[in-house]
Order: sequence, then structure tokens, then C-alpha cells
Amino acid sequence: MRKNLMDKVGTVNEYTAEFSFYSSRNGGTKIDKALLTNIRDKEGNFITDHVWISTKYLDIFLQRGDKIKFLGRVGEYTKTSKNRVCSRTWKDYAFKEIGDIKIVN
Repeated sequence: MRKNLMDKVGTVNEYTAEFSFYSSRNGGTKIDKALLTNIRDKEGNFITDHVWISTKYLDIFLQRGDKIKFLGRVGEYTKTSKNRVCSRTWKDYAFKEIGDIKIVN
């Protein structure tokens, strides 16, 4: 669980992060998500080690290692893990809306 994100559900705040890479769902060819790491608030406080975001929020092309700042609204969702033995669900937290993305290298 991402406790520091949980505390910010429903709020819009400024964050910084480092872009890692683009990916696609289930090995497809359409890039539809991006991995951000080392997420911090505008005061520099650590928020979480990583988040996946939808590329629909990106209006700029990012390269590995780019440092960005952005406005993000945190939301809650249910995550499910299934395997042959059991399945379980739990609440997790992510950015539901992201905007005003700028590279700050």
C-alpha cells in the first residue's frame, strides 16, 4: 500500500518524479502506460517509489531519466491478484488525473 498517497486521496498537489519507461498492456504494440519513479511532493518529501500512469495524460515525449513536475489528483482503486492457489483484493492508490507536466532536468 502507498500510505503517503492514501493520505492525499481526492486532493490535487504538485509532485516531481523521474520517468523510467513506456509499456503496453499484455505485451501489445500500443504504448498505453508509463512508469514514474521516486515520486516526491513539492517540498521534496518522499511519496512513493513508483506509479504507473496512462499515456493519455502525456502531451510531451519523455526519455529515460527525465525529471518532471506535474499536478496530480490521487484516487483509490481495487487491485486484484489471482493465481492457481487463491485470489485476493486490496485497496491501492494512484494518480487518477495528471496535468501540467513539465520537464525540469
